[in-house]
Amino acid sequence: MATIVVGLDFGTHSTKILARRRGGSESSIVTLQPPVEGYPWFACPSLIRVTNGKVYFGADALSSSHGTLLSSMKLELLPNLNQLELAHKNHYPTSTNAEIMAAIFLSWCMQQVTQLIEQRLGLGHTIFFNVGAPMSQYENQVLSDQYLRILNAAWNAARFNSEIVFESGMSLNKAAKYTQSWIRDDVVVPSRDARVFHVLPETVAPIISLCHDPRMIPGMYLLVDIGAGTTEVSINLVRERGSNEVKSPILCYFDKSILLGGNHFGNQRLLPKDLVGRLVKLTREVWARGYEKDYSSRVARDKWRQLQVVFTGGAARRGDIQEAINENNEIIYPWPWDEICYETNWHYPTGLSIEGSKLLIQSVSESISDAATSSLSMLAVAHGLSIERRHWNEFCTPFEIAPIPPINMNVHGLEYGGQTWGLKRNIDRC
Repeated sequence: MATIVVGLDFGTHSTKILARRRGGSESSIVTLQPPVEGYPWFACPSLIRVTNGKVYFGADALSSSHGTLLSSMKLELLPNLNQLELAHKNHYPTSTNAEIMAAIFLSWCMQQVTQLIEQRLGLGHTIFFNVGAPMSQYENQVLSDQYLRILNAAWNAARFNSEIVFESGMSLNKAAKYTQSWIRDDVVVPSRDARVFHVLPETVAPIISLCHDPRMIPGMYLLVDIGAGTTEVSINLVRERGSNEVKSPILCYFDKSILLGGNHFGNQRLLPKDLVGRLVKLTREVWARGYEKDYSSRVARDKWRQLQVVFTGGAARRGDIQEAINENNEIIYPWPWDEICYETNWHYPTGLSIEGSKLLIQSVSESISDAATSSLSMLAVAHGLSIERRHWNEFCTPFEIAPIPPINMNVHGLEYGGQTWGLKRNIDRC
């Protein structure tokens, strides 16, 4: 029997799903519903509609105008949320909240994916779900634990039995009953080795996807993933492409995730120039916090000058955000006193297929104004999540890079009390 790894990118605006057979080289795009206007053909709206005590999912929720529409549920899961930054706030049905409704939506996704795999491959296969969470390596365990609790409830509620099938038109009370029984604080989530679902930072998945692109050139990468509600940025040294063989580790010098995305540009209470300013400040901060760990030699400085800035995510396809990116084409200024050579590119995952037909991606570097092809950059997170963990480059997190003596940096007005850094692990491994 086959083992299937499912990469599930539960986004603020849409959900993207890819599945890969263990040992395979391609990830198959999984579509749960027919395409819907306003969304790429491979994306499912991250929506639930409650009408007369019944729930409707995705495209079915979008097609109706009755009842209560729940959207951007992912954002309301974030801790310490500033409500003023939300373009929309949901009004959840009695005895439910963002956690319960997100678990119901993910139960539907998991059950639909399992049905599609079993229809195509037959019964008895092992299916693992990797789900991304909007957090960096530096986040505390609060958000990770919350996602694990939600996924544990979603998985247990979605497991096939004669009592419940998650589908549009089902009873809300029935769906909530099953998820609530598993989402309580006293329910113990199985250990990593004992469960078939895992939570991974959304800052990691795109760089894993990039590493498996056969045209990827080793070097320094600043990855900027702009979604509908959150933006994740990481600075990484990639020494070689991913493969099924032994490979050099990826060094993630710094990463950060913030509540900032395409939806905020439609919020009239927030000025576009302020949002662009936050994006620019974030990329500069991540670059500077990473550079201060590796500035000590001429070789290191030269390495950081040869930087590639790579954009992924659906929100960066918006016209206003693209315009802001183009206007700030020098989006980071790591050496105000010196010249830096860097390129701004898009990443489109390669090795994609749907129903046996391979999608041909001609180039890893395309114009960011090419909206016709750039929608595939929305699959970067799901693609990285669909790659089996043992086929990832080893990943050295910022926690595994430790400080040595102090410096001070000023990057266009941003003060960083810096330090030289070394690796906690054996330098030959990282």
